[in-house]
Formats: sequence, C-alpha cells, structure tokens
Amino acid sequence: MDGQRFGAAYEMVDDCCQDWDAWISFAQGAGYRNIGLWGHSLGAVKSIYYMATEKDSRIKSMVASSPPRFSYNTYQSMDDWGKYVEQLEEAQKHISDGHPEALMEVRYPSANLLTAGVFLDKYGPGEKYDVIGLLPNVKVPTLVTLGSLEGVERGQSNSLMGFAGLGGELEKLSGELDHVAYASVLNGDHFYTGQREPAWKIVEGFLA
Repeated sequence: MDGQRFGAAYEMVDDCCQDWDAWISFAQGAGYRNIGLWGHSLGAVKSIYYMATEKDSRIKSMVASSPPRFSYNTYQSMDDWGKYVEQLEEAQKHISDGHPEALMEVRYPSANLLTAGVFLDKYGPGEKYDVIGLLPNVKVPTLVTLGSLEGVERGQSNSLMGFAGLGGELEKLSGELDHVAYASVLNGDHFYTGQREPAWKIVEGFLA
C-alpha cells in the first residue's frame, strides 16, 4: 500500500526469519508439536539460515534439499570469476550512486533479475548466507541433499557456481558434525526430475 515492490528480485534473505516464525507459530497454534522444516533451493538456504541464527526450539529437525552456496571466496577459484566480478562492480556502482533498488540482469553466479542491493546481500563478500559456514551453528538434526547431476566438481564450466564442489564440502562437514547428514541423489538434477521417489526414501529414512 505504500508503493513498495515485492518479489524475489527485491527479497532480502534475512526477511525469511519473519516468514518462518509466522508459519511455525501457525502450526503450533493448530496443535502441532513435532515440527520440522523442509526447504528446497533458496528455501533450503533460508531454512539453514533461520535455524543457525534463531535457533528456534520449536523445530525438531530439518531437511535442506539442494541449497546453493553463496560464497564470494569460493567463486574466486571458478572459471567464471571474471564475469562475476563485472556483475559485482555493477551492483556496487548502483549502490554508491544511491540506487540499491536498481534492477540488474544477473548472469553470474546464476541467471536472475535482482536489485543491486539484493545481489550484494546474497553474493557479496559478506558471505552472510554461506550454508557451509552456517550449518555448524544449527542445533537440530539436519539432512542436506544434492542431486548428483548438480553437485559437480569445482571449476567445471558446465556447473552452476553455487553448486560446484559443494557435495564434497557437505560430505566433509557431515563427518565432522554429529547433527548434519548428507546424501547425494543419484542422477538427480536440481528439481530431482524422475528421482523424487529415491529422494523421498532418503528423507523418510532420516525422519524415521
């Protein structure tokens, strides 16, 4: 009503904390007590971020399916780093000119339409939403899954920057943290096309 624009292009990930609190409160008010979170893609990042920062005691477990990694330091070692820097400099210029709301046709780390402020918040040097850095701060049993077709090795040109090498990092982390489990879904893409039953079996086993 005040003229503010909405949608993913304008969304700060941190705002998800209000969303999760509202939905969890709604579920609790409806009588549910054994509540878990399950998010996919950016929703998985939001789930991890929420539990790492809010440590909501109402949540008993969490599943994060295919969370991309927002890591400035990791991007530097990838083939498309130079193209990413071009986008970063464009965002920084908009912000320095006083226009954080300026829309950008983003191509790296992934194709999207974002404001300069949102681009810098997600993908900038602050690494506020790096799931590898956040997972140690989560205190509930957590399953993270990737499709084997999206978690390819770092540096390959056919990989999305947010997933290159992520599978190895998650596998390592799951061996270091008792509350984190990791599973790769064989032949799964980002949407688990044709592999949703095997993906569900993995989640079902985790929840059992």
